[in-house]
Amino acid sequence: WMTCSPLMLWRLAKVCAQFKPDIIHASLWIASLCSRVVGWWFSIPVIVDLHSQKGHIGRLRMLSEWLPIPAPSIIVAVSSDVKKTFRNCFVPKRMLHYFNNAVVIENGVDQRKFAYNYKDRERFRALYGISADTFVVGAVGRLVPVKRYDLLIEAFSRFRTEISLPVALCIVGDGPER
Repeated sequence: WMTCSPLMLWRLAKVCAQFKPDIIHASLWIASLCSRVVGWWFSIPVIVDLHSQKGHIGRLRMLSEWLPIPAPSIIVAVSSDVKKTFRNCFVPKRMLHYFNNAVVIENGVDQRKFAYNYKDRERFRALYGISADTFVVGAVGRLVPVKRYDLLIEAFSRFRTEISLPVALCIVGDGPER
């Protein structure tokens, strides 16, 4: 919340006044709040996208959706499940009509290519020397600090010492933390 300061609002307003954009697109919740205020002030439509389920969202984030801030012009969710979760958990009644018309644009991944396949599982385990009885924890994504793989590794290290089963951690991705 602290990053959505009056200074941030002023800077965004200054950019909008100078460049006169046709639309504002906000991805993060703080950006969404600031963009909705500035968009309302300058009569600029605001698109807000939703990328994930509610699990990582704190009370302040949830409270912010109940503030009397103008609703975005369009809400885009990356899946029907994300749309449903946000609608059921965050949306005050005054904004339900916006959410009922939210657009779902699925992530560009063909999930059928990643369906469970026992032979692929065996090949992977053989390639990396992982026995059939080993419990594997996996993570796939951009290897950047904001994803906090360091926290995953630390948690896995603790988990490993507390479980009596063989376990392995497999992180797949590319980026500066590779």
